[in-house]
This record gives sequence, C-alpha cells and structure tokens, in this order.
Amino acid sequence: MIGPPVHILIVEDNEEHAAALVEACRGAEAPRPPMIEVASNRESALEFLEENDFDLIVCDLAIPFDGSVSVPERKHGEEVLDTILKQCGGIPVIVCSDAEDSVGGLVRRGTHADPFGLGSDLAMLSFHNKEDLPECKRQIKEYVSCAAGVADVELTGVDLNHGEGRAIQVFARRAEGAGATLSQLGGHSAEKTLRVEVLDSEGRGTRSVVAKIGDRARIQREANKVRTMATRLPPDLMIGQADIVIAGAARKGGVFYGFADRYDRNVFACLLNDEAAACSAVDALMHGFSALHNNAVVAPKRFSMLRRSIVGRDGLVNSGPLEGKIRDLDDLEISTSSCIQHGDLHGENILVDRAGKPVLIDYAKTANACGCLDAVTLELSAVFHPGAQAGRGAWPSVAQVSAWGDLDSYLIGCPYPEFIKTVRSWAISVAESQQEVEAVALAYVLRQLRYSEDIRPLALAFAKSTQERLSSLA
Repeated sequence: MIGPPVHILIVEDNEEHAAALVEACRGAEAPRPPMIEVASNRESALEFLEENDFDLIVCDLAIPFDGSVSVPERKHGEEVLDTILKQCGGIPVIVCSDAEDSVGGLVRRGTHADPFGLGSDLAMLSFHNKEDLPECKRQIKEYVSCAAGVADVELTGVDLNHGEGRAIQVFARRAEGAGATLSQLGGHSAEKTLRVEVLDSEGRGTRSVVAKIGDRARIQREANKVRTMATRLPPDLMIGQADIVIAGAARKGGVFYGFADRYDRNVFACLLNDEAAACSAVDALMHGFSALHNNAVVAPKRFSMLRRSIVGRDGLVNSGPLEGKIRDLDDLEISTSSCIQHGDLHGENILVDRAGKPVLIDYAKTANACGCLDAVTLELSAVFHPGAQAGRGAWPSVAQVSAWGDLDSYLIGCPYPEFIKTVRSWAISVAESQQEVEAVALAYVLRQLRYSEDIRPLALAFAKSTQERLSSLA
C-alpha cells in the first residue's frame, strides 16, 4: 500500500501568481502528480489547515480576510503563517510575498530539519520576493520532488493517517528503505506503538525497530526525556533510541527504538495467552528497579501534591459528588518513598521477548515520583486501559473494585490472578506505607475519569471506596 501523494497548500489571492505556483508544483519530478489546494483568503486557508495534513505549504503574506473582501492585508497572511508555525511546525513552508524589512526576522523564526528523510537538514521556513519568482519555483520543484520520494515509500500491515504514515516513511527513507512492513504492538490512546521492518527495493528486511507515533510535541518531549531523565532508569530495561522524526509528518512525529526483532508483544498481549510471561516480566522489573527503590527518599507528602503530580490540576473532572470528599483529603500528609519512575507503566509500554524479558518504551512522563507509582499503574492498567479490555472480560465487577483492598474477593473470576498478585506484591514492597499505595491508586483512577465513559462506573466505584479507606487511615 502506497500512501497518499504529496499534498500541497498554496495560499495566494492573485490568480495569475497562484497558477504559476501550481505549475511549479506540477513540474516537479515525481512518480505521481501532487494533490494541490489553493486558498485565496485567510478564512479558506485556516479551514484547509484545520481539516487536512500537508507536505508543503506555499504562502503569500498579503491576502484578503474572506471571499467577500477583495482587499489583501498583510495581517491576514501573517495570522495564517502563525497558525502554521504553531500547529503544523513539521511542515516545510515557503513564503512568497513582497519584501519588507520585517521579513528577515520572520524567516529567522524558522528552523532547519530533515523533513524528507535525506539525512541532511533543509530550511523549514524560506522567503522569496515575488519579484524573484523563478527562484521560488525552483525551490518548490525541489521540495515537491523530495516529498514525492517520501510519499512513494510503500507501507503495509497497518492503516495509518497522513501524518502517522509520513513519520514511518521519513524514517524508512533515512534507513535507505523502499518500503516497510508494520504490525501493531499497541495504540489505544493518542499514540500508536508499531513494529516496523524496513524493506529494501527487493522486499528484503534490512532493519527492525519499535516506533511510537503520536503528536509531534509529545514525541519531542519523549525524545528529550530519553536524553535526560530516562537515562536514570535501569539500563537493562531500556531499549536504545534509533531515530526521531519531528519534521515531514505534519502534526505527527515518531520516535524509533532498536532491536524490535526480539520484542514482538506487550504485557497486555501476554495476559491474553501467556500469563507466565507477564509474571516473568514483572519479576524482571522488580529486580531491575530494586537499586532505585533501595535508595528511595522517604518524606511526607500532602495528598493534594501527590494527586496533582499524577492527574494534573483538572484531576477531579467527572468525579461528581465525590469531588468534595476527595478535596477533604488534600491536607492529608502521607508517608511516601520517592525515586525515579517510568511514570506511565501500563501494559503497552512494556515489550516482552519470547523468554519473558521486558524492555520499556515511552519515557515522556519519566520523573521522580512515589516509589509504588509504576507498580500501581501496571496493576490498574490491566483493568482500566483500553488495551486490556479484550483480556479482562467481565472482571472485575463494581462490587469487586470497591473491595480492591481485599485481594481474595477482588480476584474472584480474574483471568490473570497471578499477574495481579505479583504486581500488588511489588507495589506493597516498595511503598513506604499503605497510605501511599491507596493514594497513588486513587490518583491513577481519577485520571481515568477523563477517558472513556465505558469505564467510569468502575472508576467511580474504585475512587469512592479508596477515598473511604484513605479517610479511615488518616
């Protein structure tokens, strides 16, 4: 399956000039003709940007406000450009407009990156005076031809949207691939986790990686964490970063990790048919994190601070009549341990090899946190995360989540009881107090209330009972 052809937006109100730019796009060397949209005013340009992803944008700065106004004004074009730079920073932009002194400052806002997988950086924001149209057309042809090379990288195995596909295609082209075979390892949230096998022109596999594809800014944060906080995680549990794509994929980006040939499933997949492998993975996690837990700092922490560190300031959204009772806990001081935690250790972020050895991916939330955060997150993700829904069936009931503290009652009918026991034991062993476990569990479940309505009855029942247990421990 070859993805969509090169998609170009031209923002230009002068019909003759727009036609010249369209001609330049069509004159580029490309196996397939590009898709070209022309916006003649601010309103139509913003509408195109809201509804589409593009590979290249050519933009005039002096354009009318909408179709009922014919007078072009620079402020309208600048607003379009601001929107492009803020929302679609991964798209190369060529400004073709009348020169002014401020243009130099405008172009300096641009960066250099590799949006076409060529292994060398190009200007992401360029300026051409309309009087120098031939040079502008030359650059358009060059960029369209380069983008066509990306668009013709063949992807098979998983359906992706425009930006997601481009992130994989840019990576594959950097790896000198002609195509890539994809299989899904996870991706029930805003990101997709994929196994990517790069293929040469003969269809032979040349490289296998794990790809995390998602919002461009989110991917950039994850890559930054790999270079900083994530290096403090146990090295045996890390998987090396092979590459990052934050240009050329519209609003999306991708971070790529090596050695995918060894890790072909995640913990949720193990829970479907190989609980023993999931338990082995947890044992390895406990061993790998032991040095960090042994050196954890013990300190009291107010529940309000703990809650906000896990959930954020809007953490009581959809909590209904529980909101007041939970706020009553905010001044409660809880004895906690603190050390580096992965921060989002649900089952899709743990890849497992055939021997049950785990590695971790997605380090965007890695930070100092309560020492039982990862263990509690992993256990409760087996109930609340979308990736676990196929495996857990009708378990647990509302009554069972209300009895979470009574493990025997909680596990009746559980499809993977040994896994839950193993993770719960890990959480209790590394927490400084039972209060810490309960408080972290309550905060995790409050975060789930912002997601699917299907799990809210369970989440509310869990939150109510946990709030009551915390109150009794106060």
